Amino acid sequence: MRLRSRRSLPIDLNAEQALLGCMLLNDGAIDDIATAIDASHFYEQLHRQIFEVLIKVVRSGAAAPLTTVLTYLPDGQMVEDRSVAQYLHELVDRGAEHPNALAHASRIRDLATRRDLIAIGEDIANFARKPPADADATTQVDDAYTRLSQLRAQAGARRRFKLMRFDDVMLPTAANYLVKGLLPRQGLAVVWGPPKCGKSFWVFDLLMHVALGWSYRGLRVTQGAVVYLVLEGADGFKARISAFRQRHLAEEADRPVPFFMIPTRIDLIKDVPDLIRDIHEQLGDVIPAAVAIDTLNRSLVGSESSDEDMAAYLKAAEVIGDAFGCLVTIVHHSGVAGDRPRGHTSLTGTTDVQIAVSRGEHENIIAELEFVKDGPQGLVLASRLEVVEIGVDEDGDAITSCVIIQTEAQPSGKVSHRKRPTGRAALVLEAAREAISALPGEPPPSNHIPPRVSVTTRANVAEYARRKGFAEGGTPASFRAAFSTVVSRLIGDGHLGHWNDGTEAKGTSWIWLAE
Repeated sequence: MRLRSRRSLPIDLNAEQALLGCMLLNDGAIDDIATAIDASHFYEQLHRQIFEVLIKVVRSGAAAPLTTVLTYLPDGQMVEDRSVAQYLHELVDRGAEHPNALAHASRIRDLATRRDLIAIGEDIANFARKPPADADATTQVDDAYTRLSQLRAQAGARRRFKLMRFDDVMLPTAANYLVKGLLPRQGLAVVWGPPKCGKSFWVFDLLMHVALGWSYRGLRVTQGAVVYLVLEGADGFKARISAFRQRHLAEEADRPVPFFMIPTRIDLIKDVPDLIRDIHEQLGDVIPAAVAIDTLNRSLVGSESSDEDMAAYLKAAEVIGDAFGCLVTIVHHSGVAGDRPRGHTSLTGTTDVQIAVSRGEHENIIAELEFVKDGPQGLVLASRLEVVEIGVDEDGDAITSCVIIQTEAQPSGKVSHRKRPTGRAALVLEAAREAISALPGEPPPSNHIPPRVSVTTRANVAEYARRKGFAEGGTPASFRAAFSTVVSRLIGDGHLGHWNDGTEAKGTSWIWLAE
């Protein structure tokens, strides 16, 4: 088939191709696009077919890769001198070059309205020149007015708030995670902790598993490119990359790794359009699955405690996520008290995932999933830093850095040199004692829990802490965040043991006294 001639009608085939390319690249944007236009707004019949197929595939709960879309299109169909498959790849390239999908949709809809206006005008003119014998001029004017009014109503109807019938709502089955049970495919994640706790090492290691498509601590991973904004200690970060390469990729030295570092300082609120454009231009048809900002403080020109500054900052982060359909991960410091992320509380209220990182016994790095929308919390991951010699400087001295190595979340046996809990930590530890005594549980058999140890559920400990006035007066979300932070600290300091009896962060979280 040939693409139709433009003739004298107002059309923009480039906009149609770019929009379909954007939809093929990021199926997460399809619902928004479908509220702005429908298939009838496309000029090209093939473009209408592709649009309808994309809507059908995504709403069925499946992803929309090229191979899936092709199964719905006619076999052997040609587009001028290339196959439909080749043409779809061209659309993807066009979408990567021009990523503003909603702008393309608006233009396509506008041009469709103009074509309808031309058609109505031609009908009115022809009807006026050669009217039926029984039609008077007033009838023609009324008919023209009715058609133009209908077109005006259609042109103004953006269907921003689209109703979905109950029977049309289908269960999504496509993978919606980067790291199952830990990081969603799209949204905003905050990883926070005190200075020098190892949070940047931990985030780098986690996102390298995403870039490489490696399973992370037994959790499934969706592979994708990673863009990492290194705004503190760029030279040290380069050393971390070298250490990771030497420790994990020595036998795959030629393997391309879709991990991209940006060491340039940034004012995220002001610079987000340039950042998105530069990433698009340099990555071409590669769409990042994650963009990390390390740290919030170095990317915010303003006050972390200001509601206006923080709202603008979080909006800029959301714009990045929407532009690429990706997860934006922000590395942030703790507040003075050390029990929550520093700055305005809107940060915690906006995030989809919050992970607290702290130093535990023997300087282990303890990362706890404090909360995640639409998923279980309480997953605890323990790591240690291993020194790697990566080279020699000009003075002949060794250059070293560190890599993250998995370790046990809770060592067995007695722990020496524990920090004595005070304040909120002491309250939660006492709540754990009371909950274990009053509501002992029976977890499934496991070698994770020491023998002859009484346990209770994490939920029971939270309830007893609530009764004791822990985080009194706050919201449920602030209670969960504060409770998770304190529990993580008690686990890291060796006062509590913890195990989740499910897989991939699903199941019941059990707590016991490790003293």
